[in-house]
Amino acid sequence: MPFRLLNLPPEIRDQIYHEVLSSDTARRPPVDDDYPASYKFDLGILRANKQIYHEAKKAFQDNVFIKITTPWEESIAHISSEGRVPIITTGPKAENFRSFHLWIFIDAPDQNRLLRPFGLVKDLHSFSVHGAKLLPSVEEALKEEQTIPDPSAEECLEKATALKDAGNASLQAGDYASALQQYTDAFAAIHITVSGRKRYIHADGYYIREVMSGPYTGQRCDYVRLLIRVKLVANFIQTYLKMQDWEEARFWGKRSIILFRASLTGDDDDDLADETKWRWVNASATMEFPARTEMGKILYRTALASRELGLKKEMENLVRAAAVYLPRDEIVQAEKRMLDQRKT
Repeated sequence: MPFRLLNLPPEIRDQIYHEVLSSDTARRPPVDDDYPASYKFDLGILRANKQIYHEAKKAFQDNVFIKITTPWEESIAHISSEGRVPIITTGPKAENFRSFHLWIFIDAPDQNRLLRPFGLVKDLHSFSVHGAKLLPSVEEALKEEQTIPDPSAEECLEKATALKDAGNASLQAGDYASALQQYTDAFAAIHITVSGRKRYIHADGYYIREVMSGPYTGQRCDYVRLLIRVKLVANFIQTYLKMQDWEEARFWGKRSIILFRASLTGDDDDDLADETKWRWVNASATMEFPARTEMGKILYRTALASRELGLKKEMENLVRAAAVYLPRDEIVQAEKRMLDQRKT
């Protein structure tokens, strides 16, 4: 005998409608941290009959929908990728949709937001902006900004250092959100953009010279930049450990360890549990390279995250590697001795 939905009490039917048509049910996790989640609603229940349609439609309309109308088709991709806003549908379906809570109509671009980024472009031979409705104040502000010179490599390094130190103070005070933001800003100061788990490194050539002034005088700009980068990664991991976000701590550490190993051996395999993949550590024990101590901290802090996640073999390999780079760290050396005793 077929089950009849309409035989159930209205309250039960309403619960079923909300379960089937809720945004939580329709949500599909993002395939990448740089993209928003997607939503796929199954509206088959609305086609059952008129009564069910009218009852279930109310549940569907309890979801919050925002309708955006714009004359620029490329805005769709921009809203999704740059704005990280999930798009349910586009085209005629979106045009005919009426059950929205907010309607945003984008008719003309904000001239400031559209043009002011060009103020970052310096030393042009000529520059002109054309448009029937161009505001003179916007063009004047843009050209004035172009006359401001870019900060020197020395200024970038000093700003990054100051932001890193401010992040360390926030970390010490237990303000972990501020610490992460200050570390992110420190990366940005040396032309490295952090977006979620992604890092985008720019302007390498800008730092290939000697530091001419300030606290790093006489050192190589690229050397100092690398040192700051590794310190920031170590601090990111430490912050996530304090937050007990073991997955994020392990991710930041693991990525840097794999990159470092690949720079020495060419091996970019991401398996940290395979003991045979760690022979490079002892081989590099006598090598001198920037941020040796900080790399040891990354190894050890990643080991702490791996331990919390139950990755025993990975943790052991990381502790032993950390002990090579941190020979005077009593805590790390004590842990290595414990591991060696268990092995024997």
